[in-house]
Amino acid sequence: MPMTKNKIKFASYVALVGVIIAPLFSFLNLGGKVSASANSYDSSVTADKATVNQGENVTYTITAKNTGSSDLHDFFFANYLPDNVTYVVGSSVVSKGAVTKTVTDAWVGNGADGLNVGTLTPDQEVSVTFSVSVKNDAPGGYILSDRAFFKCNELSDWTEKGVNVTVVANPLMQYGIQVDKTTANRGDTLHYTAQIKNTGDVMLNDVLVYVYLPNYATYKNGSTSLVKDDITYPVNDDWRNSDLNAGQLLVGATATIYFDMTVNSDAPKGGEIKMTMFFKSNELPNEDYCLARTTVNVPSETSLSIDKKVKKENGDWLDSIDKGAHGHVFTAGEKVFYQIIVTNNGDEGVDNVKIVDTLPEYIQVNDNVTVVTMVGRLEPKQSKTYEFEAIVKDAPSGERKQENVAKVMTGDDEKGRDLASVWIAGGSKGSVLGEPTKLPEAGADVGIISVVTSFGLSIAGLILRKKSNSLI
Repeated sequence: MPMTKNKIKFASYVALVGVIIAPLFSFLNLGGKVSASANSYDSSVTADKATVNQGENVTYTITAKNTGSSDLHDFFFANYLPDNVTYVVGSSVVSKGAVTKTVTDAWVGNGADGLNVGTLTPDQEVSVTFSVSVKNDAPGGYILSDRAFFKCNELSDWTEKGVNVTVVANPLMQYGIQVDKTTANRGDTLHYTAQIKNTGDVMLNDVLVYVYLPNYATYKNGSTSLVKDDITYPVNDDWRNSDLNAGQLLVGATATIYFDMTVNSDAPKGGEIKMTMFFKSNELPNEDYCLARTTVNVPSETSLSIDKKVKKENGDWLDSIDKGAHGHVFTAGEKVFYQIIVTNNGDEGVDNVKIVDTLPEYIQVNDNVTVVTMVGRLEPKQSKTYEFEAIVKDAPSGERKQENVAKVMTGDDEKGRDLASVWIAGGSKGSVLGEPTKLPEAGADVGIISVVTSFGLSIAGLILRKKSNSLI
């Protein structure tokens, strides 16, 4: 068996005339020479690459050359394979002089007896090539250390050479979601397609997908399927309330998810259905998201639209905040932030535009029920954005959904509406109201705000502040 550690040994050789004692040396550096009197050889092992990806092959070449003046008999090669690789069956080829042939696979591997390449005459060279496949779960940064061993009758101590190859780790994921309709009527079915592709150089594990379901549409039970490696898997409908685990994704592989939604019968004209989908994996733990948008039917005759969003403190703007694993449940005294964007999508200016925002039962701004924002005139393609803070009130014990509805109007005519919902938990204690949002400075570009209390009084507003006023 080949030795497993580098050693330096001395051996004796008896010549036909007299006794000659000479030192034998075993070198670890590539291309080192082993010699004793007229018997010597050079040996080496090389790899066809210095770095390798999961699933790729590495081809090794083991070479020996008789550098002495006498024949070397029964010259043996042996090889210990590194961890995290699999030998490629049938890949071993010997080249000796003009002869090249495939040899048995039994020679390679830990504990194998090695390969006898016969006699090497002076200056004769012999080489063996073989390949291994790097395992798909080989860790990034792992060093594949291959070791080759050599001996012959005249130099009977095994000598060792080694070469290292590093498994690289650069996880990347490409993803997206699309819908088959950019505009849809009430009752239409929307077909969504989400796709994840492993564009990195390592396998992705536990590829997770989850969604924030949009307003104005309802998930169609039994519509979700996952396609991976040309195999279609049914998916339990519960995934939309937690997540969908697409499992492992090999380098270059793709997973595709299909599901359907139905546009609600009471979806407002001009309302926007925004599907938000999030993606991550063990190797890419920071989730990211993308959107697919559908507009309900045709915008109203004045082409006004309104978009309502909500967020928690230091959070991102979302259509709604669910209470699931990736959501949030607000408690008494906690701030809720709202944003309203009103847009004139038409080709003509619109006057007397206002926003009427109805607050939910347990979310308030100084006890006000309805907030009216006087937007004024919107030029063609112009948008205005408003933001305000509210406070969660004490509520009875238990969790409940709170929907905040905002409408855009001209005079007394509603032209569109949008809602944002959150979940609150009752029974907690703490301050109910924080500091109110300050009144925006007066000026031509600032919307006038009035607040209609539950007693019907109209007072100066101190809730909304304009964020931007730019042409699209």
